[in-house]
Amino acid sequence: MILLRAVAGEDVVTLGNGLREVFAPMARAAFPTPEPVTLSVGATLFERPPASLAALLELGDAALYESKRGGRDRVRMVSVVA
Repeated sequence: MILLRAVAGEDVVTLGNGLREVFAPMARAAFPTPEPVTLSVGATLFERPPASLAALLELGDAALYESKRGGRDRVRMVSVVA
């Protein structure tokens, strides 16, 4: 989990894609598998933080699995309106 303050959605996507690009060659070198090891990123934007750390983790986890369901090796961002 990475927590960022006052950041635009485009910047989050750019950061996530940058992480994926750096991860890909490292994963190929470290994990020689028939199928590539990829990085899926789920991001959650909110104006007011959730009530607890558990709720924050749950939001991030939901965004991550949305990314995986969307085809893996991608960035998926979800906005939460509170």
